[in-house]
Amino acid sequence: MKPYKTVISSLFLPSVLLLSGCFDDSHSSAPKEVKQVISSDGAQHIKDSGKIVHKDPRRTLLDVAGLGQIHASAKQIMHTYLQPVLVDFKQASVTENQAAIEAFHQRQKSHQLTLTSMADGQLFAGMNKRPDQALIYLVKQPQGAIDKVVFPIEGEGYLSQLKGFIALDIHDWHIDNIAFYQQGETPSLGGHIMTDQTWLAQFHGKQIYQQGKPVFKVISKHPASLDDHAIDGISGATNTSNSVQNLINDWMGQNGFAPLLEKIQKQAHL
Repeated sequence: MKPYKTVISSLFLPSVLLLSGCFDDSHSSAPKEVKQVISSDGAQHIKDSGKIVHKDPRRTLLDVAGLGQIHASAKQIMHTYLQPVLVDFKQASVTENQAAIEAFHQRQKSHQLTLTSMADGQLFAGMNKRPDQALIYLVKQPQGAIDKVVFPIEGEGYLSQLKGFIALDIHDWHIDNIAFYQQGETPSLGGHIMTDQTWLAQFHGKQIYQQGKPVFKVISKHPASLDDHAIDGISGATNTSNSVQNLINDWMGQNGFAPLLEKIQKQAHL
């Protein structure tokens, strides 16, 4: 059993990074990260992760939204094709109000976002706290219709904090695209979640929900059993594959975006 981790979310920074463009080097890395892990018996251990690899979150967002090939500045593309919407999990609300979105940005910059602790023994994407708000993006077609939504996702991998975006079709919520812009998993194994385009392409068209519940699977041992809700895991990286599975199911589950999907559709005027 994977050790119980006490990890506080990094306050869900994607939208701040999108504005600042902090990570411009797709191959840059920070020193090794040392993490304190508390196992289920309360014993403390030290886990030494690999190098943290970053990509530019803004470029990753545009790629996941299917806008990466448009020849214009990132700022212009985002203004034209992405409609930011603020989600409040505790209030069960969604809004495009610019003042509310700006206030959210300011709280992020000053590290004053509120977090909700999970119930005893429960984790959310491997974290023991979930931010109370997040910024999502409705993706507009050239004619103005909205066909998909990009959700920020973040959680604990096997060795590191994983951060990325997932785009879902706004009509039936199947996966359109996914990409990660931060990971520190084992190079040449779990690290493939950022670089292996063949593996990432498996997500396209897959369903997350079955009878309203997220049941997405990343299967490492029995690829022959793949169905509409499953993809083949990364060979030799079972723990990272499991982390990606949990991250998707938790963010798209009842403690995440699932209760707000109907309101998001209404916000898109469907």
